[in-house]
Amino acid sequence: MILTKNDRDVLKTLLDNGRYTDSEIACEIKITPQAVGKIRHKLEKNGVIKGYKCKIDYEKIGINVLGIALLRMKNEFWHNIKKENFYKFFKDIPASTYTCIPISSNITAISIYGFRDLKEMDKYTYLAKTQLMGLGEVVKIYPFSVGNVIKDDDSKLINLILDEKKNVPVTIDKFVKK
Repeated sequence: MILTKNDRDVLKTLLDNGRYTDSEIACEIKITPQAVGKIRHKLEKNGVIKGYKCKIDYEKIGINVLGIALLRMKNEFWHNIKKENFYKFFKDIPASTYTCIPISSNITAISIYGFRDLKEMDKYTYLAKTQLMGLGEVVKIYPFSVGNVIKDDDSKLINLILDEKKNVPVTIDKFVKK
């Protein structure tokens, strides 16, 4: 889908606050609320906007440990599962917040899981390893504290794309003492 300037402006404003009303967005980007409503509806209908969610502070609800797990499924697994069931399997894991399938790797899936504490993560990992026995393996788990999450926001990337700028590395000069 090709986005107009107004489409991009509406999306960028919603990135700042998904609860903005059409009138608030209109005031911000200098178009009518009716135009904003039409744009928002078009973006939702075309699947550009998939929904609106609140951002939760994990620690305040008791999630204190995250784990990045590298999983490798064996040939036996692939012979016994259809592709759509493979995706459903990973989507249905309640402790997983994010799972991706690497393009080229000996790793089948990389998942991020959330836990109350390390004890819960250890128990979950043990159960996962025993249930995968013969079909796959948990290759590695990288546990870390929720307090050590440095960035959990994709708005800078989305703004970069909406502004039609190239993705370039950040130079370290401005962060290093001279």
